[in-house]
Order: sequence, then C-alpha cells, then structure tokens
Amino acid sequence: MTESSDSSKEELSLRSKNCSPVQFKRAEVRNKVAKMLDVMYVYFSGDVIIIEEVVVHIIEEPAPNPRSRRVPSRL
Repeated sequence: MTESSDSSKEELSLRSKNCSPVQFKRAEVRNKVAKMLDVMYVYFSGDVIIIEEVVVHIIEEPAPNPRSRRVPSRL
C-alpha cells in the first residue's frame, strides 16, 4: 500500500475506504500463503510475488444427442 502525505497508517487499513479491492485481495493471498507455509512446516525467508494471470474459460460445444432407438414394447 502506498501512503499519501496526509493519511495516517490507521486510515490505510485493509478495511478502510482508502484500500482498493485489489490491495485487499493481495493481502488475503499473502495471508493464505503464510498460513499454508506454516501448516507445511516450511521455512521461507524470501518474498512472495503474486502473479496475476487471466484465466480463460474454454467453452466446449455440447455433444450432439444420439438418436434414441425405439425399442418395441413386448406385450
């Protein structure tokens, strides 16, 4: 988060109106990464870099319905 000259640290908390949704989401991701590393007992002294990738959903065409076979009813 960047600080402006007229804002205090309390105003820049993640729940304030000065925090953008992107900054809030990044903070959530960093917290999840920290918890995940703690659970796995992994010591990591580096920086966590968040890479934003656009996920493209591939729309598949539905398979054509096979023709239903008429089964003669037995009386």
